[in-house]
Amino acid sequence: MSKYLVFFIIIINIITFSCKKTSKEEKINIQVNTPIKKVEYFNLPSPFEINASIDFSDIDTTKLTKLKNPQLFTNQQDIAIKTGMYMADLSFLARTSYNNLLNLYANQIYKMLIILEFPHKQIDSIYEFTEKNIYNYDTMKYFISNLLYQVDAYLKNTGQIKNACQITYGVWIESNYIILNALKNYKDTNKIHTLLADQYLVLNNALQYTDTSVLETSMINNMKELKNMFGELVKFTKIKIKDTLWDTIYYKTQMEYDITKAKISKINKKFTTIRNNLINK
Repeated sequence: MSKYLVFFIIIINIITFSCKKTSKEEKINIQVNTPIKKVEYFNLPSPFEINASIDFSDIDTTKLTKLKNPQLFTNQQDIAIKTGMYMADLSFLARTSYNNLLNLYANQIYKMLIILEFPHKQIDSIYEFTEKNIYNYDTMKYFISNLLYQVDAYLKNTGQIKNACQITYGVWIESNYIILNALKNYKDTNKIHTLLADQYLVLNNALQYTDTSVLETSMINNMKELKNMFGELVKFTKIKIKDTLWDTIYYKTQMEYDITKAKISKINKKFTTIRNNLINK
């Protein structure tokens, strides 16, 4: 797995089938989403994976989570989620020319990680590194994604699964919120719409790996509701395929997109509501 990803991304759309020769008319079902053994935490894509194929260099910075004195946050959960949201903001800012903001958000994350008791040795260089490499996107991308990876790995390795999952939740909510609000700046929205539709598969897998021990019931319910909304953007069709070489018939599940502005608007409103509830705590 690439070191440039913050989380150990769940592999989606796993296709499995038997290579064994079968008799005529024997049906083989190709599975989408092969069941995986349940583990104690879930995973979601990093913001770099979410925006990798689309240039979000012209984002509306008023849509980013506003900077706030970390001492004013109410509890550990609030701090963890906000850290994730700021990390998502920093990832998007790395693609822009808003250098001053990039420094400010890097400094904010530095302060948040201190409260989360992340080792000082690993975070002391954040602000200094950002200042020196602020004009180099590739270097900043590596630095930020590596930082996200280190934070996630450290928390999980030290048994702080709840903090890790809450940061993950914050990253994912903020990333999708930014993307949805960036739609108006792009004439060709097909890539973004497809990326959003694929979040159905992301959530379908992620929800198998989480429970109330790592996220509040309200957060899990939000993910379930969003899964259903994203599910309206896709449809699955079972296709009958005849293999003339092996003289067999098997069935393949094909995913197609069914995206409308009304459906996207509905999703946008849901993310806005969730995010507003998070930032107003």
